[in-house]
Amino acid sequence: MLTEQPLCPECQREGRIAPAVDVDHIDNDPSNNERSNLVGLCHSHHSAKTRTWMNGGQRMVRGCDADGLPLDPAHHWRSREP
Repeated sequence: MLTEQPLCPECQREGRIAPAVDVDHIDNDPSNNERSNLVGLCHSHHSAKTRTWMNGGQRMVRGCDADGLPLDPAHHWRSREP
């Protein structure tokens, strides 16, 4: 699979070139190994897709503001009282 698609298509959309090193199941079903359900991704994009899927389809916001608080409004640190 990776020999057929050696570059990450997500990186290519972003104007970068990176090798596809992980095989992703497009429908997130690891038992569905139909060729049409598989795509090669770089490790970073595969991890981001998996995190999004595990987070109920919502992309995680990464990083911190100037006070060191996470930018993600759903982060548990944001719910703490000062």
